[in-house]
Amino acid sequence: MTKRKNEASFMLNFIKEICQEVGPRPYFTEKEAEGANYVKERFRNYVEDVQMERFFVKEAPTIFSFKVAVILYVISTIFYIFVPLISLILMVFNVIMLLLEEIWVIKIFNPLFSRQKTQNVIAKVKPIDQAKKIVIFGSHIDSTYEFPLFRIFKNKVIIIISLGLLFMFIHIIFSVIKLVLGGFRFIFYNFNVMTIILMVGIGFVLPFYFMVSNRPVYGANDNLSAVAVCLNLLRKFSKTPPKNIELWFCAFGAEETGRVGSSQFVNKHKNEIRNSYTINLESIGGEGKFHIVKKEITISHSEEVIDILQTAANNISHPMDLYSIPISGGTDSWSFSKKGLKATSIICQSDTLIPEGWHTREDTPDIIDKEHLKIISDVCSEFIRLIDDKDWKETS
Repeated sequence: MTKRKNEASFMLNFIKEICQEVGPRPYFTEKEAEGANYVKERFRNYVEDVQMERFFVKEAPTIFSFKVAVILYVISTIFYIFVPLISLILMVFNVIMLLLEEIWVIKIFNPLFSRQKTQNVIAKVKPIDQAKKIVIFGSHIDSTYEFPLFRIFKNKVIIIISLGLLFMFIHIIFSVIKLVLGGFRFIFYNFNVMTIILMVGIGFVLPFYFMVSNRPVYGANDNLSAVAVCLNLLRKFSKTPPKNIELWFCAFGAEETGRVGSSQFVNKHKNEIRNSYTINLESIGGEGKFHIVKKEITISHSEEVIDILQTAANNISHPMDLYSIPISGGTDSWSFSKKGLKATSIICQSDTLIPEGWHTREDTPDIIDKEHLKIISDVCSEFIRLIDDKDWKETS
């Protein structure tokens, strides 16, 4: 019991220390780099094989597409009065743009922005004997800027987003109707009830523009909770390494702006980690229920890894249900599964299905349940044991 309390307190204290000494760590900032250096030094307390991989990328700000969508809606409404064809073209582009950016994760605006720097921190524990499998545990060091609408409305913000999207589709329908009624004339002035409805729609689309503020958050749950578990596992297995499993513990950068760090990691190490299992931990320190992520957006995760992880959770009497992330957002495992690597994620969701404190100023060490950190650490330890106990003679 004392050992359990010590591990839980160790992880919680790490979260408190980095929040106090570094503070919020927005992606692509010096504070993110400072946080990465802090984690690197903590990793080096336990193993020598710690790497800092820096890279430059062009990346649009978080939910930049939503701001563009508002601007295009207003412009389209003006054109609707005089030139419905242009209004139709702009709104069709608007919807396709949102689908590409937020659903299919095709970042069409990235080339418009300057190159920015971020970094990943990777610590490795070599096995006692020959490595038969690599097991990767992922987290991310960066925090984001506050989403004020989520702080105010919680999961009800989905209603606000849905209404805005509804008016975009109404805009397309009205533009087609006006083109037909006007005999497909290029210029056709007509101010009617449909015009008034579209103007009212501006009020429903406008919240998109204010989805993200300029206030950085601490990111204690999202995602220092995961970094803390990785640090605890590193501390534990650096003393008692697995027999046949090589362990990698990763703190990725710039996750909050499109899983940049994990994508760069996979691109660089893909050949090296083909024979690997990956578990990314996401917001696992707050109040709520643990889930194993089966699918996110357009990507399905490895059933093989999920089955072993569920067994590990059952073995320590903390069973976890499966969950599919339905629309936008996601975890770093998306970067792995997209490239055909075997991965999944663990996430802790509150009653609203949103992690506690998610992207708000409330995400501080005060909301962290240290027992949740210990549970996830134990599940991951059991996952390692199950794989290490496998009869590797069959594959040697």
